[in-house]
Amino acid sequence: MHKLLLAAPALVMALQFSAVAAEVDTLAPGTEVTVRTNEPIDISTWDRGRIYRGELARDLRATDGDVAFPRGTAES
Repeated sequence: MHKLLLAAPALVMALQFSAVAAEVDTLAPGTEVTVRTNEPIDISTWDRGRIYRGELARDLRATDGDVAFPRGTAES
């Protein structure tokens, strides 16, 4: 019983930390993402599923204000 009581504060701190860590990676709904393409986009022929490569043109900020993804981050 004593071991459980000693472990309880550590468990509470771990749960609080995981909630904060999850918040850092959260973007607000409706966040505008500006992407610069690395190649021309040709729409003269329809190509379903065509993937164009690009990178972020501006920093993306998380809901807490920190930079979640810096400008120049390439798609993955």
